[in-house]
Amino acid sequence: MLAFLILCCAFLALTIELIKQLYKASQENFKNTQRDITIVVILVVLATTLFKPFGLINYESFESKTILVAQRKGVAGCTTTIKLKENNHYKLKEVCFGSNEFTGKYFIKNDTIYFENLKLGGGYNYTFALFKPTMLRADEKHFSNDKYSFLIAYKNKTDTMGYPFKVVENKMKN
Repeated sequence: MLAFLILCCAFLALTIELIKQLYKASQENFKNTQRDITIVVILVVLATTLFKPFGLINYESFESKTILVAQRKGVAGCTTTIKLKENNHYKLKEVCFGSNEFTGKYFIKNDTIYFENLKLGGGYNYTFALFKPTMLRADEKHFSNDKYSFLIAYKNKTDTMGYPFKVVENKMKN
């Protein structure tokens, strides 16, 4: 949150500086080349920030195709997202008062995904996950159309609680 406020203040400061430079340049009839270059640079920085806030390069386009996305939303806006890639690698991103990203390998056997070094929820090592269909709740009217609606990660075979993820995108071959 603090970084966001600092970035907003920097954006506002650049905007104010742009207005000042435009005013001075208009008084000089845009004859000062260095001032004109400064105006163009500030305009490019502000426009890039405004229209491409996540950057000019989409680094995910260089990665393998995503075949499954599962997400868990926690308290205080904390979110954990796991993406399974076509090349048997996974990417886990935890966002909670900061951002952590982990990668590793996985393999699938029947309805189970086995992970190498998947650390979730306080650093616990989760070794596998199972696909589960949606359960019908009293306040819902229909079952989910998805074959697999939840992905439950477990620490080991004796773990009874699991760490549930809602499947938000599934392009896996059944």
